[in-house]
Amino acid sequence: MRVQDLTGAERAVALYASDMPSGRRRHSPEQLRDWIAQGIERLGLDEVGRRAAFRYGHRLLEMSGLVTT
Repeated sequence: MRVQDLTGAERAVALYASDMPSGRRRHSPEQLRDWIAQGIERLGLDEVGRRAAFRYGHRLLEMSGLVTT
């Protein structure tokens, strides 16, 4: 699986599952790809896809004003 073939939501889920630091710093594209690969390795590609679909659906509900605080 190539990182370029993943959706933005799948990349975000993989990054959350990785050891990527939470501070805002500049990271090289190679480092980001490594963290995405690490997240996919931890969760598995199917689980990353499932969580990304859930995240996307939640975002659509939020944008429609259908999510409670």
